[in-house]
Amino acid sequence: MDRAGIDKIAWKVMHDQVPVQGDPPGLADSRRPSNFQELGDLMQQNDDFELSWSEFLHEFLRYKQVSFFAVPPPKVFSPGMRSMLAGAAEFMCTEFGLPIPEWVNEPEFTMPEPFEPYGWMYTGESEDDHQRRIAKAHPIFLKHNVVFASRNLITV
Repeated sequence: MDRAGIDKIAWKVMHDQVPVQGDPPGLADSRRPSNFQELGDLMQQNDDFELSWSEFLHEFLRYKQVSFFAVPPPKVFSPGMRSMLAGAAEFMCTEFGLPIPEWVNEPEFTMPEPFEPYGWMYTGESEDDHQRRIAKAHPIFLKHNVVFASRNLITV
């Protein structure tokens, strides 16, 4: 099976997961962030974006509520990461049939130049490699001028 087939199965699993009813407990009670402000707070506590982001995605998938995206990402994140998080909010709301928050359309959540959240990994690569990553990026992220593939949101 190719990568696209595996991704399709993973998205199906994520969609099939029945959401927990009620409000998410939040960072103070569960150690998992339930909105972007708490994501920023957790990242500042542990200085590890990948871990904090993983906890956020897992919690979102448990509840699948628009409240996770009610507030924009705080300025503790760089402009590029704030744009990536805006794209993630818009993508996940679209993917799971939730209303898209208005703030994602504010200009501050679109980079003036293409931004790759993991660009540091590609130092020294050719323009062709960069173009291939752009081709794999989801249009919602490209709208924010962020080179990011939706497969990076898969969490099971």
